[in-house]
Amino acid sequence: MGIRWRCDLDKPVLIQNFKRRGWIDVSAELEDDSWDLWWANVQSVKQLFGDSMTRLHPHQRINHFPNHYELTRKVWLGGHGGLETVVQVCG
Repeated sequence: MGIRWRCDLDKPVLIQNFKRRGWIDVSAELEDDSWDLWWANVQSVKQLFGDSMTRLHPHQRINHFPNHYELTRKVWLGGHGGLETVVQVCG
């Protein structure tokens, strides 16, 4: 069985590559957890993880994760809880 994917963006390069690999498009299916890979826009990810009870199944992958933008916020690099904490924890 091939990888089941969904995509909510109009990205022809992605879609063509998924199809060329023989992966199965389940974008139109109504069942929420019928996919293995979801190439989602940020709004879809926010809706998916809007309530804290939502979890991905072990076989599912997504191109964003909740609060992914916090990785690139400069304010988190300095001061309490930022880069200093990462250095302390990771060495």
